[in-house]
Amino acid sequence: MNGYQTETATICRIEKNITFHIAGYTSATTVTLGNGSQIESVFKMLGDTSIRTTEVYVPVVDKKMCEDVEKPINQF
Repeated sequence: MNGYQTETATICRIEKNITFHIAGYTSATTVTLGNGSQIESVFKMLGDTSIRTTEVYVPVVDKKMCEDVEKPINQF
């Protein structure tokens, strides 16, 4: 699997070392959190032993943050 990811990264001109582990966490956090999932749910899906481990992989998504701020209070 890592070989395919390395080949894909080369084709896409991505210079970072992409492993199965990193790709899995990136997909899980970006896709789920980007679509409104709570970090607690992602933490449980990934099977991490500490939520701090999950937080390391969580990018702050400016668009999502702005959408949350613009929601009426009763929608949180």
